[in-house]
Amino acid sequence: MLEMHNGIRTLHGEYVISLSRLNSRLIIVAYRGKNRILLSWMKTRFVQLRPLFACTTLSDNTIYVSLAKLEQVKAVLDSLTDTNLIVDIEPAITELVPITLPSSFIISYRWSPSKGALTLCLDGATYAGGGWFINGNTYFQLPILQLSDDIYLDKPEISGQDLITFLTKVLPGWHKRGVPVHCELTFSKDPLLGVTVKGTSESKLTLDICWNKRPHSYQALQFVEEYVIDGQVVQPGPAVHQLPPEFLASEGVTVYEGSAIHWFLDKVYLWIKPWVIGDIKVPAKIRVPTSTKVPTIIMDPEDERMHAKSEELEFIAKANEYADVTQERAGYLPYWSMYPNYAYMSKSQLSWYFYWRNMTRQQNYLPTDMAYVLLYIFELIHQVGVKSPEEGYEALVSLWRHYRGHFRLLDEYVIEWLVDYRIVYNLPNPLEIYEVCMEEKIIPYYPEIILERYYPDHLDQVPLSLLAKFIDYDIFKGRFYQQNEALVDKSVPIVIHYVSRCLQRTRGKGLFDQIPLASHIVRRPLFEGVWCFAGPKEPVTITTIRPYSNHQPFRQYLTAIIRYIENKLRSNQGYSSLLRVRYLDAMVQKRIDEYFTLCADKMDPDVLENQEVKIDFSVVTKLRADSEKIAELLLTESERMEQEECEQKRIKLPAVNPLEGTPEEFTDALNEYHVTALLVIYEGCDVELRLRELAATQLEMVDMLVDTINEIALDVLGDIIIECTDTLEINGEYLDILVWLKGKRGE
Repeated sequence: MLEMHNGIRTLHGEYVISLSRLNSRLIIVAYRGKNRILLSWMKTRFVQLRPLFACTTLSDNTIYVSLAKLEQVKAVLDSLTDTNLIVDIEPAITELVPITLPSSFIISYRWSPSKGALTLCLDGATYAGGGWFINGNTYFQLPILQLSDDIYLDKPEISGQDLITFLTKVLPGWHKRGVPVHCELTFSKDPLLGVTVKGTSESKLTLDICWNKRPHSYQALQFVEEYVIDGQVVQPGPAVHQLPPEFLASEGVTVYEGSAIHWFLDKVYLWIKPWVIGDIKVPAKIRVPTSTKVPTIIMDPEDERMHAKSEELEFIAKANEYADVTQERAGYLPYWSMYPNYAYMSKSQLSWYFYWRNMTRQQNYLPTDMAYVLLYIFELIHQVGVKSPEEGYEALVSLWRHYRGHFRLLDEYVIEWLVDYRIVYNLPNPLEIYEVCMEEKIIPYYPEIILERYYPDHLDQVPLSLLAKFIDYDIFKGRFYQQNEALVDKSVPIVIHYVSRCLQRTRGKGLFDQIPLASHIVRRPLFEGVWCFAGPKEPVTITTIRPYSNHQPFRQYLTAIIRYIENKLRSNQGYSSLLRVRYLDAMVQKRIDEYFTLCADKMDPDVLENQEVKIDFSVVTKLRADSEKIAELLLTESERMEQEECEQKRIKLPAVNPLEGTPEEFTDALNEYHVTALLVIYEGCDVELRLRELAATQLEMVDMLVDTINEIALDVLGDIIIECTDTLEINGEYLDILVWLKGKRGE
């Protein structure tokens, strides 16, 4: 007699193989009586089931059946004749009939302002994975869909940072592939605001403020920072409702003097920082109160050593008072602030915070605003609601790891706060969080700390994103990288490692020791940006680094090496255009050439991309030993002489070894409008005025014009051609292209 168990009909004491639906997926599970059993065991017990495994996918003791294989699976199940095995197919699946794709079918996304999310609508159909849809008793396929599309089609709602990714990458990709999709939201890459720093001094700050549209109609996008929405258009922009009306009314050249500079930095700058071009270097800084070591959050207000402000002590006292407050249920209410404080929150905001915090403590991370996350971080920094420093640290790390994808500013602040936390509470290994950064491929403020984990013995494993912090061009924006991502990501670190090992043998120093660098002591106040932390303000020593990222000769040196490696990869892949290379060490060039000669057969991008990486460390050790022997055999007599010379004198920057680019390929990618703009900048006469007039003829901003030209240069030359500092200038490496352009025009 069949009984129901977890939605599956089973026959007591008998073996049952069941085909049913789990949400929108078809699954096969096996039972003996009421007990679920291993499908792999069933495969051994019942030989007739083996064809079933050949046409399905087994995961976590469940077979997931693609609708593409449904008829084949049904045929296998219908053919089973073993009397000890009961086949149970859910009636709704038996009735499913394949049909061709309806001509009217469309994937639709509707915008819900109250939820701050796009809602998936499929006209009654449900998505079953792999491009297949079920509608009633029929199913059909949209073959143009790919496996990676399942991530978004499986989500009934898209919000937060996923919404931005969907609008900027996924949706354009679907349109390009011809996926029938309609979305009520559109995305504009043009920022709502642009601010250019025209001048700074101790008493005056001059800005050029440009609003693409009047900001008053814009609203912040829920759960996402640095994006706003107006009607059905999403674009980059500041949280306008947080900005003072005086700033919202500003337009054109604006001058702040005296106390107005403090007002701007305190009330405006943090909200608009991503859209500011140029550095603001004045003595008056943003009001970001600093703080340092404090043994406990219970402080004596009369203790002069703490230098505590009453507002900070009031916050700490309130935090302890609210430590155990919970809320059973509450509705979300927006709250935006870089300095969250209970005193400035409404009753409804507090209710949501206590509800959200209670859920978070149970590892149920709900979407919320960054201000609520910061408030909870400030509590944990003071050990509110935790029993030990270790528990507080784990809670901080967990909170940061979950919300960092939603709020990019968290990486900028929280990584350093986690270091400070371990120092304040005397936990071992203050830099432990950098191990997590390595796992998450996060590059912190001091990338040198991460680099030390790889150098000198593991440079072949260093992420390219880390190496990019020490060079002077954006390798990721080039067309070559975008078309050969896996090849470049794998090859560059391997070649860098090989070169470093060879230099170690010939010169006695690895790659990152070729240019002498003095050590730099990292000193700073603890918990910078945590306004509520009361304590002494004296800076403390965090660590000691070798400042590769701020040393221009080293940056030039490594830039030349990585550009040359990319050129070798370009040549191997049949690309005609090469990057210009300056300051390339002749010995390094020889070693790179040598590596590509010896290992060219191992640089196949398809192999690198598709090969599953399994590391056998015993093999790695042997390979390293073998490579050392090979490197030693490759040493020439001249290299040995060079080693002796290097022991007697300091290594100097190597000579220039340029590789000519292809100006025709670059200029062919430009239109006449872009060429005129480049010549205006090259001539250097009334540049700002002439570019504004030129941009106005195309109904765009000067910044957009410059960005477009630089994007073309990155694609073809692998570098920007217009340098944006206080003024616009042509990159010195490409002045000959402008001379060539002027000659071509006959000017």
